[in-house]
Amino acid sequence: MASDILDLTGHLIDIVYLGAVAYYFGFSRENEGDADAIGAERAIGAGYDPFAGARLWQNLISERETSDFERTRRQEARASIFNTHPLTSDRVAALEALARAAPQSGQTERARYRAAIRPHLDPWLRDDLRRRDYGQTLFVIDRLAEAGEDLGVLNHYRGESYRLRRGDGDLGRARAAYEEAIRHPDAPPLAWRQLGEIYERERRPADAAAHLRTYLEKMPGASDRLLVERRMTALETQAGTGSQGP
Repeated sequence: MASDILDLTGHLIDIVYLGAVAYYFGFSRENEGDADAIGAERAIGAGYDPFAGARLWQNLISERETSDFERTRRQEARASIFNTHPLTSDRVAALEALARAAPQSGQTERARYRAAIRPHLDPWLRDDLRRRDYGQTLFVIDRLAEAGEDLGVLNHYRGESYRLRRGDGDLGRARAAYEEAIRHPDAPPLAWRQLGEIYERERRPADAAAHLRTYLEKMPGASDRLLVERRMTALETQAGTGSQGP
């Protein structure tokens, strides 16, 4: 009996807590315009680009619109865990109006930002692929690639997106992306293995074997080394080649 009372009390506390939080966020939604204005004023006062805030939210809206899932495309982009702050075009327009009224100076600190996130791009994009929303992942990759930096990593994950999506023409798109990736020094070794597998499917055993060999050279401790070596040997036999690299 005592445990039942404790359970009921705990549930009541949870309900009261969630109700209070919902009330708070509902109230704050009514003041989101003021909050945006205060945030924009402080960012501009700190020396940042006046239009950076509007671009940030517009990118979130555009990312939502590129989703592979209709339900996601129909939803408004949200800024809080309680989905109380829709990032509508009206809100973006208000931020743009504030920016136009501000002194046209300021920095985005893009170079510092990119340097800070560069070590994390590979694991972040790998995790993003687990959502299986390849439209959004490709949008993010395209936006990051606009700066002309980190093209080995970005094109590798562009290839991964196409390879995993498996739509019409995606195999060719994946191959082109991997081929572009390995032209850059920051390409992950896995790009060579994926290219080798695509070339094998395309019945290009010499190219497949060469790229698998390069993969192993770049990843001497690869966990799949024995498997890759067997495939590579079989491919070299098919092609009548030795151990040439790409």
